[in-house]
Formats: sequence, C-alpha cells, structure tokens
Amino acid sequence: MEISKIARQCGFELVNGDGTEEISGIAYAREAKVGQVAAASNRKEILQTKARAVLTRPRVALTDKALLYIHEPLESAVVRVAECLVKEGVCQDYSKIPSYQYNGRFYRAGNAEIGEGTEIGQNVVIGQGVIIGENCRIGPNAQVQCGVRIGKNARIGAGAIIGADSFYQYGREGLQTFCGIGRVIIQEGVFVGANTVVQRGAFGDTVIGAYSQIGDLVNVGHDVKIGGFCKIVSQTGIASRAVIGDRVVIYGQVGIAGGVTVGDDVVVMGKSRVSKDIPRKRTVSGAYARDHGEELRIQAKIRKL
Repeated sequence: MEISKIARQCGFELVNGDGTEEISGIAYAREAKVGQVAAASNRKEILQTKARAVLTRPRVALTDKALLYIHEPLESAVVRVAECLVKEGVCQDYSKIPSYQYNGRFYRAGNAEIGEGTEIGQNVVIGQGVIIGENCRIGPNAQVQCGVRIGKNARIGAGAIIGADSFYQYGREGLQTFCGIGRVIIQEGVFVGANTVVQRGAFGDTVIGAYSQIGDLVNVGHDVKIGGFCKIVSQTGIASRAVIGDRVVIYGQVGIAGGVTVGDDVVVMGKSRVSKDIPRKRTVSGAYARDHGEELRIQAKIRKL
C-alpha cells in the first residue's frame, strides 16, 4: 500500500518523497524497518529509525524520510494507520474469532500447523494462523491465539494464554482500546508457566527469546521483547514495549514499566519496581531499582531510625 494512499485515507499531510513507497506495516520507531511506518514521538526517533516513512506531529527534522504529519495524539493516529492497513488487506486482524473444530480433546482453527511429536492437552484452543514447532507440549486449558508462532521443544503451562488482546488505550474523549495487529513469537525451548498471559503486539511482535523460562502468573505486555536464556519468576508484570536483554533474572512480584530497557545479565530482586533503564550486569532491588548493595544499606539505616 503506497504511503500517499495512507495519507489520503487518514487525512494526514505527507511531507517529503513522491508518495510511492510501499508500506507493509506499522511499528514503534525503535523496532520499525524499511517498508514500515515508524511511529515517532520526538526528533531523535525520526532520525534514528530504520524506517523510511515516519508518523509524527509537525516538527523540524533535517531528513529525506517521508513524514506523515498529524494533528492529534500519536496514540490515536497510529491506530488509524493500523486500521487502514487491515482494511486494505496489508495486515491481518488477529483479534477476530475464527471457527474452531473440536477433535474430542482440543479446539483447532482450520489452518493451524502443529509439529510432529507435539502433545496438546485437554480443552486447548489453537487459533487461526498458529504455527507450533516439533516436540512441544501445550498444557490443559491453554489458549494459543491467532497468529502465534511457537518454536520447537517449547512448553506452555496449563491455563496460559499466548496471544491475548493488546491492552492499548488511546483517545481524548472516553477510553478506547485497540486489540492489536501484531503477533507473539515464542522461540525454541521456551518454558511458559501455568496461567501466564502473553499479549500479542499492538503493532509489532511480542517476542520471547530461545530457552527463556517464564514462571506462573506472569503478565507480559504487548510489544515486549525478552532475550534468550532469561528467567522470570512468578507474579511479575512487564508493561508494554519493555526490552529485556539476554540472560536476565527477574525474581517474583517485580513490576517493569513500559518502554524500559533492562540490559544483558541483569538480576532484579523480588518485589522491585523498575521504572528506568538498567545497564548490563547490574543487580538491583527495591522500589527504585537501586544497586542491590546500596538498597540494603539504606534499609539498614531506616531500621535504626
């Protein structure tokens, strides 16, 4: 779909370029690639994104990229672009409920693919366009929603929901929600615990890296990227667009704010609140995710008061 057609249908002003660039999707600036529209909230994101087309409010930026100028909140404009791409058949609406066939044990949409040696538990639901690799195990009552990709040797616990609707809110007048056009990508050897929820991407993909382990009752928000060989313990919540590096350990009941980046080899102690980026190879704890040693010293002083 040409960028000029998106501009006309959504009522945006197109600046730079001849309007002929073909667009196949939309993503946040940090993840956007060539052929996608990047949703950018500032000048730095405009200049650094790999995409050649950018959705943004009018601002000065020395660039040859095609700019779609908007006069509304970015959160609303990006949904309008996504809905336009779905309408034109460029992107798929994974939130639609397909028809399922019941084989006496589990429910399966017509074109779902299940790899050899994979075991499916009682009352599992497998949605449209799902691809499950070889030698996986899906526990009873789990849901693998439309568009999900699961690599080989993965384990999904009982009652888990993989590909739940995105919790994306926007709009000035009243609260509106957008279910998302992204997917969930679970790579090889991942373990997902019982009753854990992984939301599909609002615009890009939610990704869990190879051989990572996610405990029970964890919530992974939309467009989150989790690296490989991570360990995330029960009752942790990871908000949208957070990026978790490789070999990260996150203990129980941790809260990670949206858009935060946690570097490789970080350890986050239990009940911590992470609201800012954490450099690699740090151990943090407490309400402000301070260095663990510093947090222990502060707590010791408080007890003496």
